Amino acid sequence: LEVCLGDIRTIDLEPVLRGVDAVVHLAALLRGSLRDMAELTEGGTARLLAAMQVTRCDRIVLASTLSVYDWERVG
Repeated sequence: LEVCLGDIRTIDLEPVLRGVDAVVHLAALLRGSLRDMAELTEGGTARLLAAMQVTRCDRIVLASTLSVYDWERVG
């Protein structure tokens, strides 16, 4: 298991995904404007899927909602 921290909207995803068999996509924005949240959710996920296609990483687990996070641990 390898954890990658960064902004999915701007990080160069292809080098991160090279040689990866599967992605667990948990990127989320917990604070900010609705526009920023939508940009991360829609634009960031689209970038991730495009990079996965280029690098031939064809498995993804996607959390469908922020409610999967442990809100007791979120500051």
